[in-house]
Amino acid sequence: DLSGGAIREARVVSAGAAVTRALGIEATGLPLSALMPASYVADLIPAYAFCAGSFRPLSCLDEVSYADGTQILVRRLILPLERQPPGSAFAARYLMMIYDPAAGEEAGKGDSGTCLALVGIRSLGVAVFRDGQR
Repeated sequence: DLSGGAIREARVVSAGAAVTRALGIEATGLPLSALMPASYVADLIPAYAFCAGSFRPLSCLDEVSYADGTQILVRRLILPLERQPPGSAFAARYLMMIYDPAAGEEAGKGDSGTCLALVGIRSLGVAVFRDGQR
């Protein structure tokens, strides 16, 4: 939810079970700044702001690291939803994020099925979809 006017403080309205497993915490109600490692938030805030402000979808490929040394690739699709009135901080009121572990790996689960502690996320690539209009 971007209605607060500061993208760092955008709050998670709802999170699926896979996101909760991947992060090791319940994300619902948390601001973006508290949800991810500070370095990752600093890297992605401009991309999220562009996505929300331009009302264009965004795609990311991230490397997620866990305390046991496990690293996985996660694809993310970010869709801007519900346009706000002109003059607001962002064109989009919400960003919907869809996570998909690459190579069929299940994010955040150890061999025993227990939840792993997230220690870092590094963005490997960001792509913004172009508007088909000229």
